[in-house]
Formats: sequence, structure tokens, C-alpha cells
Amino acid sequence: MRRIVCLFLILVLAACVLPAAAEKATSIDYSLVTGFIDSREIKTYAFDLHFNLNPLAFPMDQHLKMAGYADFLKDMRLKGTYSWSESDGMVDIRATILPSEGSSSGVDFRIYGVPAIFVFSSPLMGEETIFFNAPALLAFGNKSWSHLSLPLQYVSLVNPFIWQLSFRCLANDFEELAGFSDEERTIPAETIAQIADRWSDDIQSDLYLNEWMTAVTLSKPEETQPLISDFENLSSYLKNQVTQSGALRVLKEGNSAVWKNSLNDVLFRKTSEKNSTGWTLDLPVTRSGFKPYASWEKTENGKTYDFDLRAYYLAADSKGKDMLSLRAYGHGIPSVLPADSDFYLDLFLTGEVFPNFALSVRGGTRSDGAVSIGVYKPIVEGNDPVEIIRLEGTVQTVDALHMPLYKPGSWMYKRNIFSLNDSSMSEFIENVKEPIIKGALGFLMEVPLSFCQSLMDDLTDSGILSMVLGH
Repeated sequence: MRRIVCLFLILVLAACVLPAAAEKATSIDYSLVTGFIDSREIKTYAFDLHFNLNPLAFPMDQHLKMAGYADFLKDMRLKGTYSWSESDGMVDIRATILPSEGSSSGVDFRIYGVPAIFVFSSPLMGEETIFFNAPALLAFGNKSWSHLSLPLQYVSLVNPFIWQLSFRCLANDFEELAGFSDEERTIPAETIAQIADRWSDDIQSDLYLNEWMTAVTLSKPEETQPLISDFENLSSYLKNQVTQSGALRVLKEGNSAVWKNSLNDVLFRKTSEKNSTGWTLDLPVTRSGFKPYASWEKTENGKTYDFDLRAYYLAADSKGKDMLSLRAYGHGIPSVLPADSDFYLDLFLTGEVFPNFALSVRGGTRSDGAVSIGVYKPIVEGNDPVEIIRLEGTVQTVDALHMPLYKPGSWMYKRNIFSLNDSSMSEFIENVKEPIIKGALGFLMEVPLSFCQSLMDDLTDSGILSMVLGH
């Protein structure tokens, strides 16, 4: 497990800081291609970006090391294209990282795939190409915590696809038996009972749902035990507290569709108006004494939008500890580029389930493609904002690039990062060791010495250096 985690860091190193070999990484293996996505479904953006890192935003004992990375980032340029197909979620990033503007020793890399699987290739890995299987990422993160106390489960939980996959079984049961239609109707108690029975089976048997429950409770098993208890009693909660042992009714109220239980409590409201959409989920207190609530609002303003997301799992008793409190909101967020907009975004996450986290984003985009975005520590009125990192450059719409349609299972021809054993790990390291080391020699000639020192410190502390040299 430790060796695979180190391999992750090697790949980050390969993708971000070392120069390329002569061949390009953006080539396509046409033996795995069945055709191309319709260009009308593709959006492609060309980007040219640079970064500024503030070392003083980090803990004091990291100032010197982060200053080395800051020296590197202020000269580095990231150039390339980003393509996206709305129809199937296919993404294709083809980019080059340059140690400085005008440098001839940039590194090419390509990241492409669908939400379930992403493939990574770069000349830094020679002939090797790897893929990341998102469904396996959650289990990998859980094992990283169990064996190494590395909280990689939270990395997997950042991926929206993981949430979709984990709750797919529950959603499919409800859709099959009751449906999500907003048309006026009644869902009888017998149907609710059938859904509850299926949910009970899912909680016992569905692999992804159980991995999700493990991930959100792994680091704090005692504090999050009420959450597990509520999931184990989900079937009873649906029949007794949510629907009050009766039917559900879907009604129209103006521009809204509302879902009510037998007590006439509004459980769910979905609203759609000319320029705005939203929904609110407001459920009864659970057996463990927590109040689930979530809401989403989005308002379109031409080429920008505003949003407000809230998700709570709060203790009904004021003396209890909240499981989850999430608030994210933004104004003037560009929905297409280029756009003239000054925007902001704030995120606050507290509770027992996840590490407490907060940040603020302030930025602007212009019709000529100019982009400037700063990430700050939470901005509090009356205090000077502390910027962590800033991205600046251009992002412009260009003609759609060709995006291949790959044969089913074609990813299996690549190296699965989550299926490496001792033998395949040794083979992989042997294959990538020479191009990485050769690349590093030329790269070190073009970067600040302070960056070299910071990098060597991290390579030594993480065990990557000894791992590579040991093979």
C-alpha cells in the first residue's frame, strides 16, 4: 500500500515538474478507436496560464519550503487545450508544462476519459500508459487510511461520480417503483414499503454504498456512529418518519412541484422559473436525533450565474454535535467563456463527518479571454484577505478538437493503477525510471535552486527518492 501511495506521488511529479522526451504524449492509439464524437457536441478551450503562490499563507515551519515552490511557479507556464463532450461526459486535456516562458524543455501530457475512468500518458513514463478506475478509488482511499493513516478517502469523496455511484442503487429502486416525475400523482403506501425493503437489501449488499459509508465514518468511528445507525434504519425511517406509514402525494403549486406525506408535511419542493431553478429537501428528524436538510438555487444571468448550495445533518438537540454543515455560494460565475464577469465563491464545511474546511475565491474573466482567479483563506469582514495562490492567463474558445470514441473495455489495455502487485509495480518502476531520471537532469538546469531544494526535501521525506533509486 505504501508503495502504491508513493507511486501516486511519482506520477504527480512526472506530470507537473519534469521535462518531456522527444515524442509527444498527445498521440492517439487508433487501434482502440471506433469513431469520433460529433464536433457539435464538443466544447474546446485553449489555455495559457501561470501561477503565484504565497508561502506566508502556510504554517510557519513550511515557509522556506513553500518559497522554493513559489519561485518555480512564478516562472512556470501551463499551456494546452481542454475539450468536453456534454453528451457522454468525455474529457480530453492535452497540455504542456514549461519551466519558463519560451523554454524548449516542456513536458507534454494527456488526461482523457469519462467520469468512471481517466487515462494518463506522458513521455516521462516512456511507453507506459496508466488509467485510474474511479469506482476502485474509494476502496483504495479506505485502505490507505486503515493501513497508513493517510486520509485519501476524502480525496475520493471530492469526486461527484463517487457519490452518484454510491447512491445509484437507492435512486434506481425509487425510480423503478415510484419514479421521479413531477406530474401530479399519488405513490401508495404499498409502493413505499417495496422501496423500503429494497433499500434494506441495498444497505446490506451494495458494495459501493458500503464503501461510501466506510469512507465517511472511518477516521471518526465513534463520533459518526449515529450516521451509520441512521443508514442501517433507513428502511424504517422511510416508512415511518418520512411517509408516516401512508402515501406520498406529488402536487403542483404555482411554479413548484411539491412532495407531501400523509400529514401534509412538504418533504421536497422543486421550483422552475424563467431564469432560475431550485429545490429543497426537508426531512423529519431521524431516530438518532438529526435533521436532514438540503437545498440548491441557481439563477442564470446571461453568460454568468449565481448559486447557493446548503446541506445539513444537524443535531435536533442544541446540546448535540452536528454531523454535517455545508454552505457554498457564488455570484457572477461564468457559465461560458469568454465572459466579462467579476465573481466570487465561498465554501464552508464543518461537522463530525468531514475535516473542517473553508476557503474563498475571488476572480474575474474578460471577453478577450483574460482570466485572474485568487484562492484565499476564508475572507472575514474587517480582516485583510490572505491569498494562498493566484492563477492568471487566458482561456479562449477554439474550434472543437477531434475526440475519439473508444472501444468498450479499451482502457483494460492500459496499466490499472489500483491493480498493481509487487511484480507489476517493479516492472512499472523499471520502465519509467530511466525517462524520469534523464528528464530530471535537463529540467534542473532551468529551475530555481530553491525549488530543487524544496523538491529534494519532499522526495526524501516521502520515500520516493529511495524507492526509485532502490530499483
